Amino acid sequence: MRLKPGRYWRKLRELGPRQAVRRARDKAEERLTAAWRRTRARLAPAYATVPPAWLSAGLQPLLRGPVPADARPDTEAVLRLAAAAAAHRFDLLGSGPVVVGPPPPGVQVSPPNRAESARLRALISTGYRPIDWHADFKSGHRWPADGWHADLNYGSTPGADIKVPWELSRMQHLAALAWASGEARAGKEGFSASEDYAREFRDQILDFLSACPPGFGAAWGCTMDVGIRIANWLFAWELFRAQGAVFDSLFEDAFARGTYEHARHIVRNLEWGPGLRGNHYLADIAGLCVAACHLPPAIESDAWLGFAVRELIAEARIQFLPDGANFEASTCYHRLSAEMLAYATAAFLALPDGRREAALAAPAAHRRHHPGFFAYRELPGYPWAGSSRQPFPPWYFERLERAAEFTLDITRPDGRVPQIGDNDSGRFLKLYPQPDPAGGSEDFLDHRHLVAAIDGFFGRADFAAYAGRAASETALVGGILGGRRFPSYRGHPLTGSNATALSPRAYPDFGLYVLRRGPAWLCFRCGPIGQLGSGGHAHNDQLSFELAVGGRVFLEDRGSYLYTADWDARNRFRSTAWHSTLAVAGREQDPWENTRPGLFMLINRSRAALLFLEPDRVAGRHAGFGTPHERTLSLGEGRLDGTDVCALPGREVRFHFRPGVSLTLRADGSGVDAESGGVRIAVRADPGPWSLAASETSPAYGEKAPAQVAVLAPAGESPVKWYIEWLP
Repeated sequence: MRLKPGRYWRKLRELGPRQAVRRARDKAEERLTAAWRRTRARLAPAYATVPPAWLSAGLQPLLRGPVPADARPDTEAVLRLAAAAAAHRFDLLGSGPVVVGPPPPGVQVSPPNRAESARLRALISTGYRPIDWHADFKSGHRWPADGWHADLNYGSTPGADIKVPWELSRMQHLAALAWASGEARAGKEGFSASEDYAREFRDQILDFLSACPPGFGAAWGCTMDVGIRIANWLFAWELFRAQGAVFDSLFEDAFARGTYEHARHIVRNLEWGPGLRGNHYLADIAGLCVAACHLPPAIESDAWLGFAVRELIAEARIQFLPDGANFEASTCYHRLSAEMLAYATAAFLALPDGRREAALAAPAAHRRHHPGFFAYRELPGYPWAGSSRQPFPPWYFERLERAAEFTLDITRPDGRVPQIGDNDSGRFLKLYPQPDPAGGSEDFLDHRHLVAAIDGFFGRADFAAYAGRAASETALVGGILGGRRFPSYRGHPLTGSNATALSPRAYPDFGLYVLRRGPAWLCFRCGPIGQLGSGGHAHNDQLSFELAVGGRVFLEDRGSYLYTADWDARNRFRSTAWHSTLAVAGREQDPWENTRPGLFMLINRSRAALLFLEPDRVAGRHAGFGTPHERTLSLGEGRLDGTDVCALPGREVRFHFRPGVSLTLRADGSGVDAESGGVRIAVRADPGPWSLAASETSPAYGEKAPAQVAVLAPAGESPVKWYIEWLP
């Protein structure tokens, strides 16, 4: 590797000598610690074979009563999802339904872990068929079961996607088993015995623990997934217990120790950085918070809990912008991160007063959590529910409430959110997966469950009306909180249809604007690229838009498709030309490096800025091409008028249509006619010419479908004027 002295001198000048020395010391300490842990894991069991004495008290449930009656999900969906989970039939990241069988013969864990692995496997019920937790079952590629998590190689084998075993190991299907156990206990038809679902939950947990010793294998390769997994384990366990399931003591002991091992791994492998951290670190601390809430009170668990709460508050201020939107420049990562915040906060607030106070008084701020966490920070207490006090300040709940408002406000007429930025189909908890109307496992752009969960804190009528059938999350979060609510920052929230009929709805910190007029709905993107300018989950979508008319979506974002498994597809789906904006041949709004880190980074050149916003007009500018591009969109009576100003050769104005929209190129090449569900629009411009080209779209991670794009290629350098008219 060639050294770059100039880069290091620049970094030294930025940091200053003292900070540079501290940074170098922290890096050296981090590498030495990692080397020691790797060496120790090769010589001694990674399991906590001698768990701390305080763990014998067992896990502490947060749901201390029955599941609220209105929290019960759709019976038919539960029956279908639980049957798939029990059959080990998974539909993940575009795989389609696949039965995941056991690992091939000869696969073993590392030698120091084999005795404990065998002991755990002996607890599994007779007849259970193991799951291969280490494979990408889409491509067939496997990661070694005895591979240390920090040494895993991914992103270098074309077609192999480590996100598949990561997603499988999140085990977000377990909640369906818990709901099915309750339905069976209630005598619902079509279900197996309730004990069958509890046994399957038990066996899958033991299967994972025996096949994946702490720190070994793909399932431990990303701390984020460790945090998400333990949260899903614990909340599924809560649902089982709250519906009458009883587990044997041997399993309860193994489960408590597995929870401890997950929390310990998270603390030792935080995805923290001094300059930037995002949803990965938020998942780390949210998972740690949920795990520590369930662990018995002790100096160690209280220290973890106090640390997690302090970091939740600190990261909420950084990762959620004042307008309530997430800082990743992605509507789907907004959903993921807001879920983390909501459920981790609810878990902490569900603790008894004494436990919360003990955790906040514990010496949580010791430096070994991460180098930036130095001194003990006293948290003020805020009144809640009478004499009780809690550590989250008013602005924290305002951002949580605004996060739900953001999702509500940007939702399209078809009930889905626009795919602005990346979408890896990630969720924090799937307490009730939203079933796709076509029979699939989940509609990943239906985010009503997020608003429902956050409504458990506030009880807003407009949130409840929006959530609809997803309201089981409201009841469940409300049950965790014991029915206690927080006041809305608005004082008097908007209600009913008034909340969604207002135009425009502006989110300037995120860079998203929604306009409505008559039958038309318009979403306009113009703003920061997210992650404090790093753009890791942003797309080159400045000044692009989505359009729906008469409840039918015509123009929409293309999604993400894949990350490290296909570098070309990753870059194609986030490119300027794959968005409904003006593209210039050979140029990107924000370029990227052709490296694996470059897959999650943009070089911030666009510097998009809103020029004006009115009830039926919006305009923005970006400078990514060198020569600025300005776009003005005006919603009129029965039409949308657009003007693009960018005096560069090789310009194209691109209109990406949703699959299923019927497109016809006019014989004279003057425009395109489109029809969907009986609604017709005409796309025109003078001068032309127009053309239609094949494209692709991705409604969820790992999925893609054919689509079409209409392309206007104007000659000269004068402003391009075009319009879209909706026809009778």
